Amino acid sequence: MIERKKNCFLFTQSYPYGEGEIFVGREIVVLSECFNEVVIFPIDCGKEHAKKLPPNVKVVNLFEQGNTGFNRRKVCFNNFSAFLKLIIGEFRSHPKQTLRKFKDVANDNLHQLYRAQILSEYILNEPQQQTVFYSFWFDRWATILGVVKRKIRNLNFITRAHAFDLYEEDNRDGYILNRKFQLENVSEVYSVSKHGAKYLTKLYPFFSQKFKCSYLGTIPHNYINPFNESTDQFIIVSCGSVQKRKRTTSFPEVLSHLPEKFKWIHFGSGPEMNLLRELVEKKGLGKRVELVGHVENEQFLSYLRTNGVSLFLSLSSNEGLPYTMIEAISFGIPLMSTDVGGCGEICNDNTGILIKKDFDPEQVANEILKFKESSKNSLSFRNKVRNYWDDNFNAEKNYRSFYKEISN
Repeated sequence: MIERKKNCFLFTQSYPYGEGEIFVGREIVVLSECFNEVVIFPIDCGKEHAKKLPPNVKVVNLFEQGNTGFNRRKVCFNNFSAFLKLIIGEFRSHPKQTLRKFKDVANDNLHQLYRAQILSEYILNEPQQQTVFYSFWFDRWATILGVVKRKIRNLNFITRAHAFDLYEEDNRDGYILNRKFQLENVSEVYSVSKHGAKYLTKLYPFFSQKFKCSYLGTIPHNYINPFNESTDQFIIVSCGSVQKRKRTTSFPEVLSHLPEKFKWIHFGSGPEMNLLRELVEKKGLGKRVELVGHVENEQFLSYLRTNGVSLFLSLSSNEGLPYTMIEAISFGIPLMSTDVGGCGEICNDNTGILIKKDFDPEQVANEILKFKESSKNSLSFRNKVRNYWDDNFNAEKNYRSFYKEISN
């Protein structure tokens, strides 16, 4: 059991505000049961009302005033040695990029130093208690907490790592700012996939002892997707932002190679939504496609709970370990996914079919046709899918084990 006398400081992007970080909300349920008090620190404080939280969870909006008190010269003067360390570290790691974008790099670092200054003051003014410092993302907070650690020597922090905050080549500049500094100061990095932990070990072998894997999960429920084994209609569902890396605009081409009884339903919106609508109309697929748009997570889960789904499909060019896939298999729904990031750890022979990252839409359509006629398109296989979820992505098991480890 975890000693509930301990508190947990949880660092997020914007949760409990905004539409994102749904999985943080799922984790909060178990987190609040394992610690005496949980304090959430979002970097971005939205104008929306905060999501409902358990009684022992509170939110501290340290940066609610945005950049109102931010003064570059003052921040640089008060934190000159830390600023120098960050800048020199970037010059050593990425000399050409740092020189080319020096103004942006310097500005970004000054903002993180400003936030670190505010966080340090908050921690030092709080009653001294046993506290676990836990960042949900391996990005800005890892830099901020690294700077705070220089001021408060006995502070240790851990972080999760997902996709954009982990795979450097997928970032716009091909690297992640202050990564070496973050690794020097973090106690442990918990990737949400084994693939991510191996990736970090290969890239930074000197810090390999800090890299671990801890799967996310969904809260247990007793629902199985109401799949009709005898129906000819085939329902393909996908969920995610309609953007380039998700390759949602490839779905209409895949569907155009499938018979009329195959239907595609997508949950989510994004920058390529208009293009997607145009492609659906251009291919004359209007009657076979339902673009639901953005919905609250509960609505998506309600759909999986009450509507028959034949297959959950993902065609992303890069991923960490998609939470929507975890949600799908918790209902026993088979998966088909591109082999990117940690997807192979959730989409495999136990749960569905893994396809190549660089696919041909017609080949994907053929794989779907093969799946329809295979033993995987059955109630018995769906029970295996559900069991795989329970063995690997059950939040009650995963999170309690994770919190016990980070508490020690």
